Amino acid sequence: MQKLVLIAFLLFSSLMALAQSAPKAVLFRIDREDTVIVGALEGNTWAAADKLSASSQKAIEGGLQSALLSNTGFIGKAMAGGKISINGACDWVRNTSISTPVKIPYLPVYAISAPWNPVPRAITTVPNNNATYQKIMLEELKSRKINKPLNMSQILQVDLDNDKNNEVLMVAQNPRLKFDSQNGLSGAFGQEIGEYSLVLVRKVVAGKVQTFSLGERIITKVFDGTSGQPIVLTQFISAVADINGDGSMEIFVDDLVHEGYGLNIYTWNGKGFVKALEWGCGS
Repeated sequence: MQKLVLIAFLLFSSLMALAQSAPKAVLFRIDREDTVIVGALEGNTWAAADKLSASSQKAIEGGLQSALLSNTGFIGKAMAGGKISINGACDWVRNTSISTPVKIPYLPVYAISAPWNPVPRAITTVPNNNATYQKIMLEELKSRKINKPLNMSQILQVDLDNDKNNEVLMVAQNPRLKFDSQNGLSGAFGQEIGEYSLVLVRKVVAGKVQTFSLGERIITKVFDGTSGQPIVLTQFISAVADINGDGSMEIFVDDLVHEGYGLNIYTWNGKGFVKALEWGCGS
């Protein structure tokens, strides 16, 4: 009898260990030529693609039903995963594949395999010529002593943390945000002093509206080739989604740099916006 109890306990323990080691979610990035693994949520921690557990690798290789995400919300289903390979440009990046019948609106977009609803609340796109938000952005530019013309490229409204108040996400650039012939985000290098890229969030905190910066680049010196690297002014909110299953939604900011590209995902921690996850490839 004791042997049977011991066997049952060991079997139960093995099954529990297997269940706990399986990833809660895997995040994929889909671009022009590559689908890459951004990371896997193992327990309460996001593991980078080159540090995945054996169970996460096995799950990805078997293929995962995933939700496609854009800055308008959920746009369809996809099957992500399969063979995992090392990226040719960045040896810490892992490539895989994705299959979907959905027409993707722009690149990059993201896909997440998760048992929860990654877009629990609606995302509203506001016209870029909205006078109220243009005025707010102009004030922010002036406070930074930027005199270049205002080019508003994105205005989104969404209740990130389910506090019944919509946050306002705003992006502006000069030169203007551009997409190439494949509708992929295209880099814009700073050429003149005063050119900029600015990503802001307006949020009600303790009854008062506050403005938070998620990324700003301002040309104060033109790159002359003698030192450093040219500054790229292309930042873009590519998705807004709950990546941790806690009901709060995170902001995906794609960011092109000189000879590279990356992603910063920001979450609200009660006091400010902090990075929940970051990924990149290039120098």
